[in-house]
Amino acid sequence: MDVGFLTVGEAGTKKVLKLSKNDSIYNALKELRKHKTDRALIYEGRELVGIVTKKDVVRKIPLSKSKFRRLPVTQLHLSSIMTSPVLTLQHDASVLKAARIMLEKNISSIPVTEEAEVTALFTKWDIAKLLVKSELPARSIATYPVKTINKFSSIIHARRLIIDEGISTLPVVDENNNLVGVLTIDELTDALADLINILAEGGSKESLRHVSVSEVMRPLAPSVCSDEVAGRVATLMLSEDVRGVVLVDEVGRINGIVTLTDLTRLLAEKASLST
Repeated sequence: MDVGFLTVGEAGTKKVLKLSKNDSIYNALKELRKHKTDRALIYEGRELVGIVTKKDVVRKIPLSKSKFRRLPVTQLHLSSIMTSPVLTLQHDASVLKAARIMLEKNISSIPVTEEAEVTALFTKWDIAKLLVKSELPARSIATYPVKTINKFSSIIHARRLIIDEGISTLPVVDENNNLVGVLTIDELTDALADLINILAEGGSKESLRHVSVSEVMRPLAPSVCSDEVAGRVATLMLSEDVRGVVLVDEVGRINGIVTLTDLTRLLAEKASLST
């Protein structure tokens, strides 16, 4: 089926983690790990009031006493970092429209509603599923130049780079600029979750400042030759559960990166061509 005829109700993820706005960030991270997901819908009673992603955790969680009543980070609630209000789409909206909105609003998912009830969550991961058969050259949609980070850098520096650049994936290189791994929002979130555990047990946040990227990165970063097709890249993202795939030339030099956002842009451009 042509993806242009698909709706967000058909393509969206049906099994969605739902949490209360009064849940602590500490417990929410445990739930994200348990359910192997990178986001949750946030409720107050039966009302949808927000959404929290791993990127929100990385960007918004304070690494010291909170300005919110000087609470320790272990006592902060999801209401302090969630995105609110939440933009939603009716179940019969097209996936092309959703992709365009995601880019315009700089968001990575949209709750899908039917008769005022949330029935699915349409995400960039769902877009990757729609593009596994794309024969378009991956290099035509890749981001270049590529932001990288040295494996000896601290994860505090990596966090700042991800926040400042608005990205979710950092290829990791060694002293010779060879690709040795990848650091994503997922690995950073796990590191911050460990920090919260340390704080909960009375430890010091200073311990995190001595953790290098090489200690938490995903080694053997998923990569493909620059002449691969976008469908192969999307398939690799899904099978490896990684947000970005590095493009390399015949000698292994980095030639670009294709991320979930690049796939979303590809679908959004299809939307613009069809309007």
